[in-house]
Amino acid sequence: MGRLATRRVDPMRWSALLLAGGLAACGVRRDTSPGAATRQTESGEASYLAPPRATAVRVGADGGLTIFGTAPLRSTVQIVSPEGEQARAGVDARGGWSVHLSASPQPRLYAVSAMLEGRTVHADGALITAPGAAAPAVTVRAGYAASPLSLDQSTRIASVDYDPSGFIAVAGAAPAHTQLTLVVDGAPAAVGQADQAGRYALLAADRRLAMGPHQLQVRAQGAASERQVTLEPPVALAAPYQSWPGPDGWRVEWGLNGGGVQTTLILDRQAALRRVGSG
Repeated sequence: MGRLATRRVDPMRWSALLLAGGLAACGVRRDTSPGAATRQTESGEASYLAPPRATAVRVGADGGLTIFGTAPLRSTVQIVSPEGEQARAGVDARGGWSVHLSASPQPRLYAVSAMLEGRTVHADGALITAPGAAAPAVTVRAGYAASPLSLDQSTRIASVDYDPSGFIAVAGAAPAHTQLTLVVDGAPAAVGQADQAGRYALLAADRRLAMGPHQLQVRAQGAASERQVTLEPPVALAAPYQSWPGPDGWRVEWGLNGGGVQTTLILDRQAALRRVGSG
């Protein structure tokens, strides 16, 4: 199928989104631990303004999405797309917020920020919505696997990120604290563990894959999630991102600050759970 039409970009609206690095690189991590959004100095003035986070998504009957998240108390959260779509929400007494995004037939990319007393702090990465996908919304950061906002804890692959060099990172869901092994084309490529919420991210840091089809499998105890995905070289971006449907689900290419492209495959709802031998 053909690529979707290039989107018109307002660079002033999109200046909030700053992405840098590549899958093989390491970045500086901000404090996103529980409670970070409400940490204050003893004088009561915030010495650290924690970045806002999108943490969950709910799909409405009309296909619209409600995004839930956390941010500093008393701040205002803003979500903005390159096309100029905006949504704002106040943060409640528990540090929570929610915004509604209208239904879209194709993926959209959003920058998320929080504003408090003249200060603005941007989220670590961007938000991508993907209609019909196993994960209807994910957060993406340069050099990392995408993070699905809402998935059940059956073992499944939800998304695959890769860069032009062929380094890949796989994200999905599995029962909480389950030990996992990523197998690429029949060979073990990474190990890891699902977190308390049942999410995982596995980076095949020592495997550089050629463009083309590859068989991915995430093995847990007694079960495995298996998908075939096709890596394709990116094309020059004429906008901050572009997307189109493919046999794996949605393919979203998004630009990195300073140049370069990262590709996120957000896989469809096709069942991916099967039993394998425990030996």
